[in-house]
Amino acid sequence: PLVGWAAVTGTLSPLAWWLFAIIFVWTPAHFWALAILMKDDYARAKIPMLPVVSGVPATVLQIALYSVLTAIVSILPLAQGLVGPWYVGVAVLLNIALIFRACALFTSTERSETLGMYLFSMLYLALLFLMLAFDRADAGMTGAVVTSGLVLLTLWYGAKRAKKAATQTAPATT
Repeated sequence: PLVGWAAVTGTLSPLAWWLFAIIFVWTPAHFWALAILMKDDYARAKIPMLPVVSGVPATVLQIALYSVLTAIVSILPLAQGLVGPWYVGVAVLLNIALIFRACALFTSTERSETLGMYLFSMLYLALLFLMLAFDRADAGMTGAVVTSGLVLLTLWYGAKRAKKAATQTAPATT
């Protein structure tokens, strides 16, 4: 976001740095969920990914910690007035779901749970930035209510799709 922001505005505002910070702290939880799914492949290829080097429990702890950090960073701009209450409300809902998904890995790292975390983390970032765009565009009460409804519907549908995808077996590779 920094390069795009600078290209469009010619400056690097606090909002641009905040967008960078969200992606920076979001990435580990997202990527390590994928790394757990691909752990055996990484081990065979001798690629020292966190689940291979430190084990799955240590990776799950890092996923949870970075999910909490992502939640904190996502609402920091409220204190500076950079975001409105609608953004914060949706961000809080998304953050609860992200932390819930991360903490679910403490009890099970089955494919369905890990894939659910990985897929939800992508949905999380997309919806968070979409809500920010509506919030910053001053979409008004109607836009915020519609967006909030779409976020909730998407969360429900995404969870349903993630569960279905997780129960399907991956095709064998040769």
